[in-house]
Amino acid sequence: MDDDGHDGWLRLVGEPVNGEVGVFWDGNATASQQLGGLRLPRVWRSWEHAESDLRFRADLMSHVDEPTCSRTAALTAVPALSEMWWMRLGGTLSFLTEVETDRVAVDNERLASRIQIWDEALPVDVHQWVPAHADLHWAQLTSPGCWVLDWEGWGLAPAGFDAASLYLHSLAAPPVARLVRARYFAELDSRDGMLSQLYIAGRMLDRGDLDGHPAESAVYAHVGTVLRALGAEPGSYRHLLRLVNDRRAGGAGTGPGRPGTLG
Repeated sequence: MDDDGHDGWLRLVGEPVNGEVGVFWDGNATASQQLGGLRLPRVWRSWEHAESDLRFRADLMSHVDEPTCSRTAALTAVPALSEMWWMRLGGTLSFLTEVETDRVAVDNERLASRIQIWDEALPVDVHQWVPAHADLHWAQLTSPGCWVLDWEGWGLAPAGFDAASLYLHSLAAPPVARLVRARYFAELDSRDGMLSQLYIAGRMLDRGDLDGHPAESAVYAHVGTVLRALGAEPGSYRHLLRLVNDRRAGGAGTGPGRPGTLG
C-alpha cells in the first residue's frame, strides 16, 4: 500500500554480489519511467540492499485489479475480448517499437542458441531489432482493460517478437490464433518474425510450458511449418517430424527432448 492508501504489490529479487546484474534487475522500474503512455504497473519506490554474498532489490508497485486472460501462459480456452481490447493491445505494441532504449532483451547469441534446438544449420540473421516486452503471453495480459504485466525483461529483440510470442501461446485456441495472425501477419511472416517464433517455441520447451499442455502438438507442428518456410532441410529436423507424426497418429511419440536432442 502506498502513502495514499492505494493497494500495491512488492517484488523482491536477489542476485550474487559478484555476479553481473542482468536486464531483469530493474526492468519494471525502467518501464515505469520510460513507458509512461502504456497501461502497466507503476513502480512507486525501490530499495537495494547487500548482505553477505547476496544483493537484493525490492520494487513497490501499483496493483492492477483485473484478472489475467489466462491462468497459464498458453491459452486453453477462448477468452472474451472486445474490439477495444485488441485496439489497446495494438496501440501498446506500436508505441513500444518507437521507444529508444539500449536495454537488450534477446541478443543474437541467445537467439541462435534456442533456434539451434530445431536446426543447427539455420542462419540466424536478424534484420531489425526493436523494443519488445519480450515475454508477452496470456498470463501477462488482463481483461477487460488490457493492462500488460511483468516488464522486468523488456528491451531490444527481433522485430515481431511480441506478436510471435502471443501467437505461439494462442495455438491451442485456434479462434484466438486466427485473430492474432490476422492482425500481425506481416510481422509473423517476416524472417525476423519467423526466427522469433522458433525462439519462442524453444523457450516454451525449456520452461516446460508444453509438457502435457493442449498446445504441445500444435506448437511442434507449427515449428515444422516455419522451418520449411525458412528453407531448412527436412533432414535437419527429422526428430521433430517424427514427433509430430507420432502425435498425429495417436502414438506416444519419443518425447520432446531438450536442447541438443532435436535437429
